[in-house]
Amino acid sequence: MPRPAGVPQRKMTYFMPKSDNSANEQVRVPNVIALVGLPARGKTYISHKLCRYLNWIGIKTRAFNVGEYRRKACNLGEEGEFEFFSPNNERGQKIRDECARLAIEDMGRYLDNKEGEVAILDATNTTRDRRKILMEYCRKYDASTTISCVLCRIGL
Repeated sequence: MPRPAGVPQRKMTYFMPKSDNSANEQVRVPNVIALVGLPARGKTYISHKLCRYLNWIGIKTRAFNVGEYRRKACNLGEEGEFEFFSPNNERGQKIRDECARLAIEDMGRYLDNKEGEVAILDATNTTRDRRKILMEYCRKYDASTTISCVLCRIGL
């Protein structure tokens, strides 16, 4: 039965290992897409659209939104949103870093357990330290990493 015309389906990304004993063995390559940008610039919107598209063409993808982890960890209504995100707030900084660490670890488990092929880290990731932690974690899992900056210009 012929396949219907449309979008070609792609199941996994592979590379061929250079070894003499298994010429036909294929190895799965996990992919991480990390979004970088200031708050309210469209990172979550882009991550949802990209995740939906990649799943539609047959690539198992999941987005990891650090904001969801933060909302579970604390109540900004009680703490005050402005004070929580202040760079001088050490307690807020610890909570934000812990939430990012949890999201990155969940992303690593998702790829390590072969639940999917692409993981999207949806967070501001504006500090060099945060991107460095992310890159080190991806190297540990031999993940192909793409860091995409989301810019938003307001025309006047």
